[in-house]
Amino acid sequence: MSKVSIILPTYNRAHLLARSIGSILNQTYSDFELIVIDDNSKDNTEEVVASFKDRRIKYIKNQNNQGPSGARNTGMAYASGEYIAFQDSDDEWVKDKLLKLIGAIEKQGNEYGMVCTPVYKIHKNGVRERHPAKSKEINSNNFYRELLKNCIVATPAAIIKRECFKELGGFDTEFKCYEDYDYFLRIAKKYKIIYINEPMIIQHYTPGSVNVPAFIIQAEMKKKIVEKHFEDYVKYKSLIAGKYYLIADALCMAGNLEEGIIYFKKAYRNNKLNIFIYLSLTLSYFSLFSKFNIYRIFRNPAAGLRELLKCFKR
Repeated sequence: MSKVSIILPTYNRAHLLARSIGSILNQTYSDFELIVIDDNSKDNTEEVVASFKDRRIKYIKNQNNQGPSGARNTGMAYASGEYIAFQDSDDEWVKDKLLKLIGAIEKQGNEYGMVCTPVYKIHKNGVRERHPAKSKEINSNNFYRELLKNCIVATPAAIIKRECFKELGGFDTEFKCYEDYDYFLRIAKKYKIIYINEPMIIQHYTPGSVNVPAFIIQAEMKKKIVEKHFEDYVKYKSLIAGKYYLIADALCMAGNLEEGIIYFKKAYRNNKLNIFIYLSLTLSYFSLFSKFNIYRIFRNPAAGLRELLKCFKR
């Protein structure tokens, strides 16, 4: 039995998969199994995986597409390792990632359930950015509070103890996005977290990524996060105000102005001193009675300009 089980779900990403798998096989820590979950791909994913002649690789193909949550849950059900790590088909691991993270968590007691790091994001223009930007301010003591604010953990940057999966179950398949955010909130509420302030993942920009869902889906899933973890958010007025603001923003960007205004009002009631909430609420009201979505124009000038031009061409 391997010490670490690495779960790699993939769907029609054969052209990117070799880089991802290669970064795992090049790890300085070698006691692992790599479980590739092919989520019913229609390309040559199986052929790419088979090209790696490494007995640590297990290939499983789902007969039906289960989405990221379902695919990861399938992988965890097959996992035999004491620790479970995750990888995405378009990302890379720094070669010492497993060595440093497993070394860190092995030194801690049973109250620690997960170890994670920041990441480097490579944007469309090639610029590399550390995420989260203020990761140096995060530590094991304030981790849960910071996680409530924002999803500060990328799935491939985390390693969890197998007992977390046994106790808490897997990813919630009702989430169309942010399923990782929900999962890490559940773990961090129950266990202590080790946060190593050294990026160990390189996330590449990929067109059509599931990490960039439509605004309306973002709004619905952000509402689901707040509803599911409401008892923790409601303890902090500034946190619940921030979450309501993000829900309202996504709704207004999607064109659902009436519901967006409802959530901007909720945000304002919890944080009346925040000028951005007040201005956003005002813009959304103007948009409701305007021919154009003024909120969207101010929020994203480039997209707003394209929208205006389409109107003038009609």
